[in-house]
Amino acid sequence: MLWVLCIFPFFVDTGGTEFLGDLKDNYYTVTLEVVPHMAVLQSTVDFKAIISHKNQQFQIDGASASDVNKEYIECKWSDDAGNSLQFPSKVLRNVCHLKSLYPWEGNEAATYTMNVTVYTDILGEKKQVAKGSTNFTLTDQINGHLKVSQHDNHLVLPKNTFRAGEGIMAEFQKEDNLYLHEFPFYEYTWLVSDSEEGVTFMPMYSFVISKPGVYNVTLNLSVSLTGKDLKVPVNLTGYYWKMFYINEAIETLNFTGTTTAVVDKPYMFSITCKCRSELSNNTLFLK
Repeated sequence: MLWVLCIFPFFVDTGGTEFLGDLKDNYYTVTLEVVPHMAVLQSTVDFKAIISHKNQQFQIDGASASDVNKEYIECKWSDDAGNSLQFPSKVLRNVCHLKSLYPWEGNEAATYTMNVTVYTDILGEKKQVAKGSTNFTLTDQINGHLKVSQHDNHLVLPKNTFRAGEGIMAEFQKEDNLYLHEFPFYEYTWLVSDSEEGVTFMPMYSFVISKPGVYNVTLNLSVSLTGKDLKVPVNLTGYYWKMFYINEAIETLNFTGTTTAVVDKPYMFSITCKCRSELSNNTLFLK
């Protein structure tokens, strides 16, 4: 089952092309793009077909065309889930858009192929000129990822490394475009290294860790969907995990060594670092 919603103007990533007609002097190509590549059921997927011509400059997105270069493009869309649609009927441009909804009912989580066939209408003659295809995946779980950050982290630290004893924020960033007639109910259950648990109704959670080490934060997400197009409420879930590091800030730093060095000769100095809970003494050799 496929629902068509509207024209949508922004996409990334490409698909395949098949050439038709005279390949020497007068052929067309079509590039297919899709966002997102992975979408949960009951969300929308955005497709875009970009048509190009070897010997002709197309008019871009509705700009007026001269009588000499007045060519219409028509796109017919279909996927291997059994959906078929011809949209739009005629456009004076080089881009066809399709925004489609894949409802929870009538579709299954799997990888599918979207196909587009391109026609031109020149002086009343309709001609098939190109075909293209791209893959997309429907899932039964919410798609997204976790981002972990620390406020005012002005120090230059390794990636995913944060200061001990100060606030840390975990945030869920979803990648699906859920289609709803009513507000969904989100419940976020957070766990930090199996020792701290919290429940929020917003996609963020703050916590503090005082001891250096390697940690992870996990999120179990539950989403309840209701709407006039759903015969029964739909419950979606998701599980996400991210590892991070906690280091202590240096309180004092002492440098011991000579103030001069010989070029291309080993040079030794000692750095003593005092953190909040331990003393670190390292001797470095530079050349």
